Amino acid sequence: MPERATARGAGEPNSATVDASLPRDATTDPAHARAKPIASPWLTYAEAAPQLGLTEGAVKVAVHRLRSRYRELLRAEVAKTVATPSEVDEELQHLIAVLTA
Repeated sequence: MPERATARGAGEPNSATVDASLPRDATTDPAHARAKPIASPWLTYAEAAPQLGLTEGAVKVAVHRLRSRYRELLRAEVAKTVATPSEVDEELQHLIAVLTA
C-alpha cells in the first residue's frame, strides 16, 4: 500500500494544507497565505507533490515536520491541563484511547 500524505484526519473537510516553509506561528505570519490547498486529504506523496509544486521527498519532509510540530503543540496544550509534567504521557494515552474507541 502506498504511503499517504495526510494533513487532516478521516472524515474532515478536503481543505488540508502542507507547506514546509511555514513559520512555527503560521496563524500570525503573512507567510501562512502561501499554504496551498490539497484537493483530497487522501493523496499519496507522489500525487500531492505536483499539486504543491514540490518533489515527493519535499512533501515527505513537510508532512514529517507537520506531524512533529502537531505533536509538540498537542503535548504543550495537554501539559497546561495536568498538575505535573509526569502526567502528560498518561493524559495523551487516555486521549488516544478515547479518540480511537
